Amino acid sequence: MKPIENELEQRSMLSKDKYFEIVSNVFFLEEKYQSFDITNRYFDDDSLSLYHHKIVLRSREIKDEIVLTLKLTKEDGSSIEVSQEINNFQHQMLINNFELPKGIVKLKLHELQVDYSKVRYKGMNKVRRIEVHHGDSLICIDKMNLGEIEEYNIEVESSSMGKASEILKDLSKKYSFEITKDYLSKAYRTLKNGD
Repeated sequence: MKPIENELEQRSMLSKDKYFEIVSNVFFLEEKYQSFDITNRYFDDDSLSLYHHKIVLRSREIKDEIVLTLKLTKEDGSSIEVSQEINNFQHQMLINNFELPKGIVKLKLHELQVDYSKVRYKGMNKVRRIEVHHGDSLICIDKMNLGEIEEYNIEVESSSMGKASEILKDLSKKYSFEITKDYLSKAYRTLKNGD
């Protein structure tokens, strides 16, 4: 994990049938993939002020680590992620009392002059992720559970937005799915639905 990272990705929702078609092909055709579970927890105030300023504050439990991330979306759709690892105690204090641990995330919020005094834990989602390496790009195939709602999507992370878009278009042709133009982020859907 890099403390500050540019995230260049394109994504689309999938139907349940397309998800299982793609996953079946990955399991049978791809040699290099990994599958794991993620729990994302999101923080904002009741009016979603952070989100409306294109800021997402998230903790992610993944592979025995807990990472606190501040995601800042840029005009071109790419984002900058500021991340730090936190321990279980810090994570519980964040969830229960919104006590931000010291570190790069808190410093960045101060630098941006963000008022987070009313921010609190808003909700979580659980994701089953399959990652497939595609040259220097990464294809992520996700099944997300948000309470009783189950959703499926595909993301392509690459060295440029153009390259990610090109790979996603190729995948949409190969598997015959339409790329969702008005894709809302997992963060937004989780924040709106809460726990």
